[in-house]
Amino acid sequence: MKLILSLVIFSLSWNAFSAQGSVTEDVLEISPRQKVYYRYTPAQKGQPTFVALNGLIYPIKYWDSFLEEMQEKGFGLLQIAYSTQPESLSELTQRPRFFFENIETKDLSDEVMAVVDQVGLKKFELLTLSYGSIVGADLADRYADRLNSVTMMSPAVRPSNRYHLYGESRHQYYEWLSQVSTEADRYYDAELFVSMLPIVKSQEASFELMGVDFDTFFKGVYQMARSAKWFDLKERVSNKRWPKTNFVFASEEEVGLSQDQEASWEILKSTSPHSIKITVNGAPHAIPGVHPKTAVRVLEGLMENQYQPGEHEVELSLGQEKPDSGSGSSESSATDSIKTDSIKETSLLSSDRSSSCSQLLGSKKD
Repeated sequence: MKLILSLVIFSLSWNAFSAQGSVTEDVLEISPRQKVYYRYTPAQKGQPTFVALNGLIYPIKYWDSFLEEMQEKGFGLLQIAYSTQPESLSELTQRPRFFFENIETKDLSDEVMAVVDQVGLKKFELLTLSYGSIVGADLADRYADRLNSVTMMSPAVRPSNRYHLYGESRHQYYEWLSQVSTEADRYYDAELFVSMLPIVKSQEASFELMGVDFDTFFKGVYQMARSAKWFDLKERVSNKRWPKTNFVFASEEEVGLSQDQEASWEILKSTSPHSIKITVNGAPHAIPGVHPKTAVRVLEGLMENQYQPGEHEVELSLGQEKPDSGSGSSESSATDSIKTDSIKETSLLSSDRSSSCSQLLGSKKD
C-alpha cells in the first residue's frame, strides 16, 4: 500500500512539473485580419514569468536555446510575434489589417496585453530585444501597473535612418514641416516606404518569410518602422511612472546606437536611481540568440538582486553556450547570422530614396 501511495505521489509530482515546463503554441484572433501567434511556457512555482518582445525581423525560433535555458531555471516565458510578423501573418486567410489602415505602436502593445490576458498573467517581467524596446516603452507608459520590472536588451533608441546624415536631416525637415502642415506625417511615411522597399527586396532571400508573400511581409515591416519614426527612448525613460527598468548592453554594438544607449542610461539613472546597467563584454546585438546562457544568467542575477544599482560588466559563458538553432550549428555561425540580421534591421530605414513619393501618395491601399 505504501509503495502504491508513493508511486501515486511521484506520478502527480512529475505531471505537475511536466505541466509547468510544457510549451504551448497558439494563435489569438483579434479579428479575421489580425491574428497574433504566441509561445508560452508557464513558470515553476515561485519563479517569475517574462514576456519577451522581439526585434523587427527576428523569428521566435531564434530564441529556442534561450527558452531551454529559461526552462532549466524554472522561469516562465511568453513570446509574441506581432500581427505584422510572419509567424502571425502566416495564420491569416484574408489580407491583414494593415493593408487597409496604418498600425501604430499602441496597437502592437495592445496585442501584447491581449495575449497576456489570454494566458492569465496578472503581472509580469517585461523583456525586450532591439525594436521590442519601442513597444516596451509604450507598455511601460500605459500598463505600468501590470509590470513588475522592465529589462531592455540591446534597446533601439531611435529609428536607424537617423544614424545617417541624410536621414537625420530629412527627419529634422519633417519635424519642421509638422509644425506648419498636417500633411507632414503622410509625406514622411511615403518617403520611408520608397526608401525601404528596394533594401528589403534586395535581401528577400535571406529573410524567414514562413510562407508569407513578399508584399505582405514588406508591408508588415514597413508598418512597424513607420509607427516608430518619431520614437526616441531618451525622451521616454524619464517617465517616473515606469517600474524598475534595467538595461543590458552588448559591447560589440554599432557605435552610433551604443552612444545613444549610453545617453539613455544617463537619463534613466538620474530619474530612477535604483536602475541597473549591465554590459555584456564580447556580445553582439542579439544577446539572447547568440549567448542564451549568458542572457539567462544576467536575468537570474537581476531577479535575485545580485546586482547593486549602477553599472556592471559581465563576461560571456564561453564554452558552455548553445546558440539558437535557427542561425547555425556553431557559435561562430550563429554570431555571423545574427550580426547580419542586426545589420538588416539597422539599414531598413535607409536614407537613400530610389523613386518619387508622388505615386504612392496618389494611390490607394490594396
